[in-house]
Amino acid sequence: MSISSPSPQAVDVHARYQHSGELSTGEIDGEVVMLSFATESYYYLNGPGSAAWKLLAQPHSLSEICVALCEEYDVDRDTCESQTQDLMQQLLDQGLIQPA
Repeated sequence: MSISSPSPQAVDVHARYQHSGELSTGEIDGEVVMLSFATESYYYLNGPGSAAWKLLAQPHSLSEICVALCEEYDVDRDTCESQTQDLMQQLLDQGLIQPA
């Protein structure tokens, strides 16, 4: 998922985030598909992005998400944190997640 948009706020690595309320989600063949009512746009995530999204159904921090992803996928902690922070920033920028 690659979305370019000005960043209204940066992801706080210590804060907990969760899905925003203005979207509909579903799963097709292990991929998460999202429709944002606010932007009238759709998005999809697969693999670790999909797993992170599922965790964000409840409030989670970047660190908590990375613990789960490192257990499920063959990825080192630094890479996981960097890529998950990038993903969360994109989701935040698009209004798909919000601080809990």
